[in-house]
Amino acid sequence: MGNKKTRLFSGVLTITLLIFLVLNSLSVFRPVEETLLDIKFRTFQRDLPENDVALIMIDEQSLDKMRSDFGIYWPWPREVYSYLHNYLSSKGASLIVYDIIMDQPDFDRTGFQGATSDQALEVSMQTYGNAVMVGYSNPSEIAETDLPDRFTYEIPGLDLEGTFSVSNLPVPAFLEASRALGSVSILAGNETLIRNLPLFFDLGGKRFLPSLSMATYLALPEHKDDSVTVEENKVLIGEEEIRFNEEGKYLVNWYSSGGGGLEGGTFPNYSFVSVLRNAIQFAQTGVEPEGDLIDVKGKVVMIGANAAGLSDIKSTPMSPYEPFPGVEIHATALQNFIDGDFITIVGSQSLGYRLVLVLLIVILSSLVFFRPYQLNIPVTIAVLFLVSAGGLYLFSAYRIWIPTAESFVMLSITVGIGFVVKYVTEGIEKKQIRSAFGMYVQKELVDKITDNPGLLKLGGQKKELTIIFSDLEGFTSISEKYDPQDLVTFLNEYLTEMTNVVFRNQGTLDKYIGDAIMAFWGAPLDNDNHAYHACKCILEMRKSLSVLQKKWKEEGKPTPGVRFGINTGEVVVGNMGSGERFDYTVLGDQVNLAARLEPANKEFGTKILMSEFTHEKIKDQFYTREAGKIRVKGKEIPVTIFELLDEKRKGMEVREDMEEWIGEYEAALELYYNGEFDEAATAFLAFEKKYGDDDLVQGYLKKIAHYQAFPPLDEWDGVHEQISK
Repeated sequence: MGNKKTRLFSGVLTITLLIFLVLNSLSVFRPVEETLLDIKFRTFQRDLPENDVALIMIDEQSLDKMRSDFGIYWPWPREVYSYLHNYLSSKGASLIVYDIIMDQPDFDRTGFQGATSDQALEVSMQTYGNAVMVGYSNPSEIAETDLPDRFTYEIPGLDLEGTFSVSNLPVPAFLEASRALGSVSILAGNETLIRNLPLFFDLGGKRFLPSLSMATYLALPEHKDDSVTVEENKVLIGEEEIRFNEEGKYLVNWYSSGGGGLEGGTFPNYSFVSVLRNAIQFAQTGVEPEGDLIDVKGKVVMIGANAAGLSDIKSTPMSPYEPFPGVEIHATALQNFIDGDFITIVGSQSLGYRLVLVLLIVILSSLVFFRPYQLNIPVTIAVLFLVSAGGLYLFSAYRIWIPTAESFVMLSITVGIGFVVKYVTEGIEKKQIRSAFGMYVQKELVDKITDNPGLLKLGGQKKELTIIFSDLEGFTSISEKYDPQDLVTFLNEYLTEMTNVVFRNQGTLDKYIGDAIMAFWGAPLDNDNHAYHACKCILEMRKSLSVLQKKWKEEGKPTPGVRFGINTGEVVVGNMGSGERFDYTVLGDQVNLAARLEPANKEFGTKILMSEFTHEKIKDQFYTREAGKIRVKGKEIPVTIFELLDEKRKGMEVREDMEEWIGEYEAALELYYNGEFDEAATAFLAFEKKYGDDDLVQGYLKKIAHYQAFPPLDEWDGVHEQISK
């Protein structure tokens, strides 16, 4: 190689290695590596090697059956859990773990006294001494150390980032009766998927609270007298060791998900209501129900929720289409601990090892510049193929993980250096911007970004916008019937059509969340009529959907409907994220309200719900009717919500008696608000007799029947309490 080529080679090599060091310091490789690891887990799935954990799930069936068969609404009386506790303990359960927050005393209900209900569960826990309870660990400058020492550990040498306080602890009686206490905080940080779990939380004063999986592991009888110590990046529990990363977290070794965590699941799982029936029969007769196949002898039984409305479902590498119940994540880590079933990470902690590997890759790829492509490109590809194949084999057979993402990234960077000059001109830069953003925002926004690239910097501003959320009805069941390729084709057809409608109506597409669409109006381009355009867009989306439904029906495909939530208010809008990755998006309580209104359609029997704030903006331009008053989850002040019907257009009436139709409905609703249930029922029934069946009216008739049987308290205000998010 001549001197000129040698200098060029050395320059390319030096620049590439400097780029590697910079990117490494910025943690650019980590998300790439984690994505590849996720793919490996899903591709090389393995069955559960042992079966030491069983799950009892508070599922949708349990919520429905408890309500319909027992007249019990969530949250359930503690006495219900005492039946289960006694039954499971009698069947030989080693530990019973409650992944349920019980931080408030139970309250009185029809047929249940709160104090008596709490006492029943307390007695069960004291009798068997096998209960594990949970709380939350919250980052706090003021650490908390006043928990009883039996729940925390002094672990010399364990140095974790940040301190924590503990909240939502079990009521004192339950805490006293518990065998162990664990934190259910997962602390995903900036990650979109749960890959790692904390092992311990620093409470200050040299005391550490274990995570739920770790607390359960330490509570097992075989670890009763084991000491807990730390050496380098591993926790030693007696003679067993559990490795953790530089952040003090444990990399979960996933098992075959059995359907994404919600259906089937990794572990043997039983519906809560089914086990409860057997438990009640056992309590009444003292005889185990005939045909009971639940097997918990010697196992850890974890009780948790997978009902979507209870908000304990997460996303993991094993659940690209369906999220995992949080309790199943803790159960997976616990099974790892029991089996000593861990991932062996090669070289991830050593910068020197990784630097040598990257150096070899860079040298090989740099030679492409100075030798004929016919030889070096095939050689480079062959070497990378062998490295990849070897890494895949080691992971699939032995769960040995060799990180290779940075080598691939650096190879791409090195090869790209030879063409970088072509991509520094302003014209190419604008072309890239148009290519990157043209699929997600309307043409006006692309032009604005192209003319002013500074818009891509981080930052936001407060602004009044209108936000919509839409979601396909029954998409979960649809996804179970389709293979991934057909599902993606079906979903792409739907999302493409709906996105086009958003763009035609001057909207900004925020994001897709599976089958859901989030969009907003009024930014980045000003739009004084943002509420009008958002409502008009939804009506057009409904019309476009009907065309799609007709086509899908002819093709023998499902024809799902769509639910919408709309809200208007002041939010923060702008580019948000990190310096390496960010999105143009909106944040704030008003966004959350819009998101809550979309699932509220299920509770009201409607398709399109808007807040009173949006209604005030568009009431003269659209037909609406009041759907009710709702107190969304996490908020105290109720909001009046309205059903969007259609646009008021000159010379075009949706129905000739629209004003009369709305007036008679809202008159009946006013009787309901006033607590005049007999009169309200009569008015609603007369409305349906005159105008036909109405899902919203049917919902109120059911509520009225309930209140006629169980009159509300004097302070009842007619507000609907939202139970789902």
